[in-house]
Amino acid sequence: MLNHRSIACGAALGLTSILAVAGSTLGAPADAGLMHKGLVGETLDWPTGELDFLGINSGSLANLTKGHVAVYDKTISVPVAGWIRLYFGEVNLEKGSVLRVTSLFDDEVQVLDAGTLDRWDNTTAYFNGSAVRVELIAAPGSRDNSLEIEYVAFQDVATIERGDGCGICGADDRQPTSSDLFARLYPYGCSATLYNEESCLVTAGHCLSGQTVVQFRVPNSNSNCYTNNPGVADQFPITASDGVDGGVGVDFGAIQVGANSSGQLPYDRYGVYMEPATSIPGSGSASVSGYGVDDECVYSQTLQTHTGSISGVGGTTLYYDIDGTYGNSGSSIVANNQIIGVMTHCSYSCENYGTTITSSAFQAAMASACAGGGGGGGECPTGEIEDCFGNCCPESWVADGYCDDGTYEHNGVAIYLNCDEFNCDGGDCDPSQCDGGGGGGGPGACCQADDTCSDGWSSDDCSAFGGTYQGDDTSCSSVECGGGGGGPCDAGWSADCVGTCFPDEVFDAWIGDGFCDDGSYIPYDYGCTECPPGVGMYLNCDEFDCDSGDCDPSQCEGGGGGGTGACCQADDTCSDGWSSDDCSAFGGTYQGDDTSCSSVECGGGGGGDGDACGDAVVALVGGNAFSTSGNSDSGFGSPDDSQCADTFLDWGASPDAWFVWTAPGDGTASFNTCDTSSYDTSLVLYEGDACESLVQIACNGDAADDTGCQAYHSRIEGIAVLEGDVYHIRLGGWGGESGSGTLTIEGDFTEPQTGACCLDNDCQPGYSEADCDYLKGEFQGIGTSCNEDTCASPCDGDANGDDLVNVTDLLGVIGEWQCSSGCSFDVNGDGVVNVTDLLAVIGNWGPCS
Repeated sequence: MLNHRSIACGAALGLTSILAVAGSTLGAPADAGLMHKGLVGETLDWPTGELDFLGINSGSLANLTKGHVAVYDKTISVPVAGWIRLYFGEVNLEKGSVLRVTSLFDDEVQVLDAGTLDRWDNTTAYFNGSAVRVELIAAPGSRDNSLEIEYVAFQDVATIERGDGCGICGADDRQPTSSDLFARLYPYGCSATLYNEESCLVTAGHCLSGQTVVQFRVPNSNSNCYTNNPGVADQFPITASDGVDGGVGVDFGAIQVGANSSGQLPYDRYGVYMEPATSIPGSGSASVSGYGVDDECVYSQTLQTHTGSISGVGGTTLYYDIDGTYGNSGSSIVANNQIIGVMTHCSYSCENYGTTITSSAFQAAMASACAGGGGGGGECPTGEIEDCFGNCCPESWVADGYCDDGTYEHNGVAIYLNCDEFNCDGGDCDPSQCDGGGGGGGPGACCQADDTCSDGWSSDDCSAFGGTYQGDDTSCSSVECGGGGGGPCDAGWSADCVGTCFPDEVFDAWIGDGFCDDGSYIPYDYGCTECPPGVGMYLNCDEFDCDSGDCDPSQCEGGGGGGTGACCQADDTCSDGWSSDDCSAFGGTYQGDDTSCSSVECGGGGGGDGDACGDAVVALVGGNAFSTSGNSDSGFGSPDDSQCADTFLDWGASPDAWFVWTAPGDGTASFNTCDTSSYDTSLVLYEGDACESLVQIACNGDAADDTGCQAYHSRIEGIAVLEGDVYHIRLGGWGGESGSGTLTIEGDFTEPQTGACCLDNDCQPGYSEADCDYLKGEFQGIGTSCNEDTCASPCDGDANGDDLVNVTDLLGVIGEWQCSSGCSFDVNGDGVVNVTDLLAVIGNWGPCS
């Protein structure tokens, strides 16, 4: 049933007039303190599908080890979903701790620290597929991490509906296009346009309610009309908005966005914007580009454009004969390469309506929204203050035990509190370097109270633990602390490389444990209360065989080295305070000792996803956007053009893009690059799931001319496939040409038979074997269902399901002690974490049989 609102001559094109998808209308949960309780009682209108309450609470999570550890790991799965988004409740992340959310469909990753999570309003980006993995990776020695997952939003692929054609005059003449100027707004399905270098956008006023995410480079939708989301790096949170929803001619809005998870604003990432006009033509040609629904599923709610004529201007209302329908609300009306207004209302004749951008009220809303962001001066949000340079940061960062001298970031911006205004960060920073100018605080040598010397300390840390700081860039090899370190050790104690005495059990536990003990780790912080507070342990010398191989031989002299620095995560976000081995263990790239996120750049290099066979992007039935413009020749070698002779493959050293596709059922598949805005493509199809053993089975340079395609598109047809077969698709260009386009996969496939799928020991019913394999799960067989033992761990005590009962399970039980709700380490499933679970871990220690 269509839910139109009768306003003047037409209906609004956004939230208030689109088809309401049958979704979860939730009663108020028992917890009245929910962060996102404003969602309760609402349906997530077109196109965002449904909302379910989860109410998951991790409890307090500690990490008493020496490295970053995933202390929480849970899969959130909705089998009917085409995509997923999470809404968090209260989350506490100590400095250096992060949340990592990974799509089990295409491996897209979003890393959220405390600052980034705040910028995203305690939500995630949108992830394709029906399951995501949520991990809390805790900083070494952190004791109070926690998270709540309140809701999961998803789109049910079986309930996709579209509008009735309001706003389309005769045949739908919109054409697919690509541009970084135009964005899709979620969750209520509108459009917007970048209009300045500050990454501000204009849209319709009725689009402002509840809009939280801006998406660029949106891929084509699927053949059954459910939408796909771009990569995490092309999604941005809305941080400020202003506008009015007053009907035809009085409907306008403006928004400001924050940085994506990689710390970039849209203009930083794309480098384009469209200027607003200063006068409005009363006639002539204009165009509209936006994300309206479409009867042709692959183009529904993707970027399309149409050119038509301006009918006239009346006051602040703009009249025009240009196609646009539900989801086009907020689309810019463009004339002479300038924004003259925004599309807001449709009719069932050939005249649609918008608001002129020159309206004084519209201009005021644009100025207000674009001044609403934090950082770089201006008013900060509640609970935040301006640092030494006017950047917003949490007020609680002053005097929190960490020297904020640019080492730590908030919302992607390095924060400085080491100036007189903040009394040297409330005493956290050394007064000698309290000028707010960055740097400062070391590292250098620290003479401890027992006259031992430790390298790699900051001045404030040294003072905090009662030591005497020897100056920046000093080392223990060049200073003398009270006549030399350490004396004879008591019975049961031994001296490390620099003469400091520690209990023998520390040596037994730390030598050869996988971490280089070069002073980076302090036994006192890891439970050795009799050890000297603040004193690091050194085992990187010949006496201990370079910490039994844990340390690099080139630095095995008993001092310095092996510090911490910046880590570039898999999604190009940056985290400070990581060791080299921790960074590598969690899939990141270490930037070097003493580096910080303020001085390094993560990502931004050539190529990108799909630039090589091993980095192939997961393709779906329907349209899949691609670009080879920034790519290189993947080095896979020239294809065998004998399989497509006389089609002008002419590959050469063409820049290429790679997809990997799994057949969803038995049938016949076709692949094409038909896209009027694309270039002269070449197409190669390989069979196989491993790059080193692919078999080329088809290719095509130029297909026969088709209506609606570019002149030299490519097409491969008639490929017989079986459910679960894996194919690699390689896209290049004639004679080395490059550009962007759309790979469309079509076919008639049998309905896949379904069964239970185990995802990290969570059982999910109703999955095909191919879908389960996509999510890296374990298919239990056709016709199987879920019960409490279907995906059980193979041995008692293995709480995290890694087939090994070890210290991770033990620490998990300790970290959740007395937990009685949403517990991850309730080993025996009796509803509480207690001594029974602890004994189960100890009693089953070792590998699972």
